[in-house]
Amino acid sequence: MKRGIICFGMMFLSMVVIFMLSHQSGAGSIALTERIASILDIEKMAGYKNLSTRPLFLGLSLRSYGHAVLYAGFGVVVFLFCGGLTKKQHTRILLSILICLIFSLLDEFHQTFVPGRDCELKDLIMDAVGYLSTILICAFVHGLRYLQFYMNKREQPVS
Repeated sequence: MKRGIICFGMMFLSMVVIFMLSHQSGAGSIALTERIASILDIEKMAGYKNLSTRPLFLGLSLRSYGHAVLYAGFGVVVFLFCGGLTKKQHTRILLSILICLIFSLLDEFHQTFVPGRDCELKDLIMDAVGYLSTILICAFVHGLRYLQFYMNKREQPVS
């Protein structure tokens, strides 16, 4: 019960952070991206300035990669939260993906009402890359832990 409340709190906090970031105006979002690039010294590595909209690896901007990173973290906390709702691994995975997908769609829809922002398919795809990758990694790690527990339990002598 206590773990479920903590996981729900982490998921809710992640939703609030994503909502606050997506509620920034276009100019505010670009300014934040430029500050993050400056702090991480990405401009020096890339060799040029104005990284928020300039195409980088695979023709995507730093802001696009930000979507993937943000939703990767969101995918982890949603997966943890869904662990308290069901013990079946495939149900947990599907429920996690469904929650992330719905929130991602609502987030992009919300951006259509923010000045200088809009709903873009590219952003939805990068969101999906983020949450799908971490949900699948979490499921794999969870499966390995379960297998290890099962194998250790099987090897114990019967008294």
